[in-house]
Amino acid sequence: MAMPETARRPALSKFLDKWLYAMTGAYVLLMLLSLRYRFLDPFIATTWHGKIGLDFFAVPRGFINLLHGKSIYDTWAFAWGPYASWYPYHPAAAVLAGSWLSLFSPWAAYGVFVAVSLAILIYCARLAGRGLEDSLSRKALYFLFLCSPCAYLMLWNGQLHVLTVLSVSLIAAELFDAAKNPGVAGLRVRLLAGVLCSLLSRPLILPALPLLFAVKKFRATMLWSLGIYAVVSLLFLAVPALNPAGAGFDALVDAVVHPGHIFQRALDGNIIRLTYKTAFLHDNAIHWLNMRNLSAVVRADVFEFMSPSSFFADICGGVNPVLFKLPLLLLGVFSLGLFFIKDQFARNRAAVYVFAFSVLAFYMAYDSVYEYHFTTLLAVAAFLFAAYQRGAQGFRNGTVRVICAACALFYVPTSYYWVRNPDFGYHGARTAAWPLKSILTVLDAQPYAWALWMIRLLRVVPVLALFAAMSYIIIVELRKGISDGREN
Repeated sequence: MAMPETARRPALSKFLDKWLYAMTGAYVLLMLLSLRYRFLDPFIATTWHGKIGLDFFAVPRGFINLLHGKSIYDTWAFAWGPYASWYPYHPAAAVLAGSWLSLFSPWAAYGVFVAVSLAILIYCARLAGRGLEDSLSRKALYFLFLCSPCAYLMLWNGQLHVLTVLSVSLIAAELFDAAKNPGVAGLRVRLLAGVLCSLLSRPLILPALPLLFAVKKFRATMLWSLGIYAVVSLLFLAVPALNPAGAGFDALVDAVVHPGHIFQRALDGNIIRLTYKTAFLHDNAIHWLNMRNLSAVVRADVFEFMSPSSFFADICGGVNPVLFKLPLLLLGVFSLGLFFIKDQFARNRAAVYVFAFSVLAFYMAYDSVYEYHFTTLLAVAAFLFAAYQRGAQGFRNGTVRVICAACALFYVPTSYYWVRNPDFGYHGARTAAWPLKSILTVLDAQPYAWALWMIRLLRVVPVLALFAAMSYIIIVELRKGISDGREN
């Protein structure tokens, strides 16, 4: 008689099946305690200044500014909360998220947002585990979403990036459904929500739009998504009540044609900085202008940045930023290849892998990558894990090992803890009390210039490994899909 599945499992699997939920909950509790007592902070470079929630407080401020006739992007017009970084998101996010968060006191609002963020991550794990029969695999998904240093930093900062994690998860779930059942065209509410979650906060999924149009059943929903995004964006540009400090149409046209015209040189103490002119800084269009400018530079000296571009620019000296855009070109080739696969099952299956690659291409091409950004990559990894457990085609033993080893590195802290200098007095109340411009002063001083490659290594290596593994999988899938179509 055949033995039950649980009886054939190794002892470690049995142990994890019994205790992994408890271990995941314990780690989440550990993170929440650290948000209060800060004992995990020294393991993460971006927490050095001690200003917990720095990115969060700008969101309710944006909405409060709007209520008082001020620009959403005039972050320091009203002192809501102890401090705030500059608001960089789509202007609509200040209304959609900042409106209800501003109803609480600042620290209560931060606590509520942390709880909402955890709920979103739990929902994403549940979404990835739909249909998985193996209980250990389902439990592992919650660990993958919740228990990384990247997730801790996202909670620590109070980052709206959690909406991008939700976006990637919703889109990935739709793609996996399409790979199993091409179905008929129609409005896909989950896909609509996924696309808009990103476009109306941080448009990380922009590079993925062409591949999503390759899935026939998605096209109507994608047109609705882009239409809603265009209308909402236009309202926040053209309606004075939503854009009270607009620079004017002629000025914006000039800024688009002549990118350098939006900058000015300003004296900050003894340092001359290149900053945005106030007229553009307070116009809602700065959201798009700022994205364009950030995508064109590589800043290797900022020790908080974990991108491959900053890593190679540091160790190789001056590198042409155009080289780091080549992954986006490769993504375009892969996306185009999807349209040459005639069989819808094969095309949709390949689209799953190309979507995962699109997230990787973002990290390869974008410079200002903080550790919390990798939560979207871990979301993709979780869905790939679920697909593998379901027996999805396309995986090979070698690529599976590479993907597993690479993803495991994201759950290990970087070497920052070992190279940091305690004499600097970071991660304490003293630095938390500093004015914001002191953060720029420290970054300008490049205190860890000698150790940048070591700090970034455990984030860059897995991105490069995943990039290579996914490229191989996609090439194999495209070749097979296209050749099978020709034979039929």
